[in-house]
Amino acid sequence: MTIQVTAPSDLQAGYTFEASTADGKPFTVTVPEGGVKSGQVFEVDTAVVAASNTETPPHGPRWKHTLCSCCETCCCPFFMGWCCLGIFAGQVFQRMRYNIVGCETSNASNTCVIMTVISLTAWLVTVILSYLFGDAYTATYGTYGFGTITYYFISYAFLIYIVVALTFARNNMRKKYNIQGSCCEGCLDDCCCAYWCSCCTLIQMHRETHDENQYRYDIGSKTGLQRGAPEVV
Repeated sequence: MTIQVTAPSDLQAGYTFEASTADGKPFTVTVPEGGVKSGQVFEVDTAVVAASNTETPPHGPRWKHTLCSCCETCCCPFFMGWCCLGIFAGQVFQRMRYNIVGCETSNASNTCVIMTVISLTAWLVTVILSYLFGDAYTATYGTYGFGTITYYFISYAFLIYIVVALTFARNNMRKKYNIQGSCCEGCLDDCCCAYWCSCCTLIQMHRETHDENQYRYDIGSKTGLQRGAPEVV
């Protein structure tokens, strides 16, 4: 017996990517000879699916790279992690099929776009308001003007959102691949990493799912991967 799988992008023969059954069980798919086009439906033997579900995830039990090894990656992911955190998170989340709060979803095709809009909107609003009202003195706000207060409010709200989303995403990723915590176990480990160094945490997640030596990072892609590269390696 066979089941039908829809290709997530144009893939060459031999590439592997993760798919899931109707009941949500993940399995590994190997692209057949001749390759496939984005959206193309092809068949996979159910015996292969059953064998894939019984295998131990290859990523565990420890991360491929430590938190402090973020400087070892190429310059583009490093720049995105430190300067465009929300956009970079959207790429990694969409690659893992997570929604904007780091939880698995059946449709993650717009995760990167939504997180990019959130990030750019937060940045643009804080810049405009700070420029227009940042120096205004009012008796109500003391030495802080409306623009300054708005700037800090939006900045901290965005920071909290990123920490919460990264905590959920990292915890779900560790559960999926049976990866041990960096300093402790449970959600506390993921929360500490996301809070104290969101940039390093996100770069670590990016490098865990992406073989940067084989597939170069694509800054303009929704998943951060070049066309035809498997979403998870």
